[in-house]
Amino acid sequence: MNDKPQDSPNSEPQSNFMRLGIPVVVILAAFWLYNPFHRQAANHEPGLGESVEFVLKPLLGANQNIDNKGLQGKVVLINFWGTWCPPCRAEFPYMAKIEKKFRDQSAFRFISVSCDEVEIAQLRSSTRQFMVRQKAEFAVFHDLSTFTRKKISAAAKQDRFVYPTTVLLDGDGTIRGFWRGFSIKEMAVIEGRIAKLLQSS
Repeated sequence: MNDKPQDSPNSEPQSNFMRLGIPVVVILAAFWLYNPFHRQAANHEPGLGESVEFVLKPLLGANQNIDNKGLQGKVVLINFWGTWCPPCRAEFPYMAKIEKKFRDQSAFRFISVSCDEVEIAQLRSSTRQFMVRQKAEFAVFHDLSTFTRKKISAAAKQDRFVYPTTVLLDGDGTIRGFWRGFSIKEMAVIEGRIAKLLQSS
């Protein structure tokens, strides 16, 4: 008895197809993953090119409201975060470094916005304790009315506000950067874009 399996009439064509088909699939997958058009779509930031209005009230280290009209002509980075938010706490030291790097640039303004659904006294207390632990010295604002977050969400066409969220505005109040959540690799992107806007301002 011959135990050797007999090839079927279609075995050779199938084998050729497998040899040719797999590399084709790999090539197509690689192109989809690495082509610049796909990357551009995947990294698209909502709201780019849209104008946004904001009004923020002082929480720590400031005594006046701040708005887009008062900062016309400046490059503005607004960072929304919360002491209760783990990604925000992880991101905070990187934002502090960005603030320190550009603080001496007269055309730049960093706005830190502490967010929580509590009374202002409680928000101020928890934010102060966090700032002391972080040894951070810049002013912090609040948006308890959610006015600014609603305006930004509308401009970016976002149904849900994510924490942290960071928005970069040019001198005309136009969104030039929009980042949701925390990613270490995006910190260099934010720095680079700020520097580029300052050079052109």
